[in-house]
Amino acid sequence: MEKSSEAHYEAVGPPSREHALPADSAAALVAESTFLQMAQGQVWRKADTLFFRTSNGHTSWLHDGPTYQDADDSYEQYRFLATLPEIRQWLLEVGQWEGRHYLLIDQQTGQRTRLISYPVLSPDRRRFACANSDPTGYSLNGLQVWQKPAGNPPRLVWQRLSNAIQPGLAACSPRWQDPNTLLFYEDFITAGRYMRLNLQ
Repeated sequence: MEKSSEAHYEAVGPPSREHALPADSAAALVAESTFLQMAQGQVWRKADTLFFRTSNGHTSWLHDGPTYQDADDSYEQYRFLATLPEIRQWLLEVGQWEGRHYLLIDQQTGQRTRLISYPVLSPDRRRFACANSDPTGYSLNGLQVWQKPAGNPPRLVWQRLSNAIQPGLAACSPRWQDPNTLLFYEDFITAGRYMRLNLQ
């Protein structure tokens, strides 16, 4: 990892636009309904439950609510965001009592992969990057790089994470210069710098 420049970062151009949900819960449901239509019947919602029909013939589901011992602070709410055909995954946003994360679900097997942010695909579609900077500390901050081999689940190949208890790297807006070079903004709240990560 090494320093880069704003000019170099801007020259790469912005990544493709991410799907996003409005903060208002009613508006978020309307937006999710639009995203579900794009899933062409493979993903659907009934009340507080999302269902997924994988290509191996199984149906799995995720239900909004506490995730352990009915504790209120373990509450998770699942919202469907996108179908990612390039890596054969579905993408969800997971809202928690405090903070949020993202979840990939494999369209073939239903396997779940937890991410810190919306994935940004590399030009060759063999990798994706996730970067997050949350000043509240309720969500994990940092940078992740994942590899997605054809026919296999995503595999984490590089990460640096931090939270409010263990400060460290917070990153924003990753952009791929080429399939092996990732640019991002390293956020220090009061200042920051542009960085380059070379991958082989």
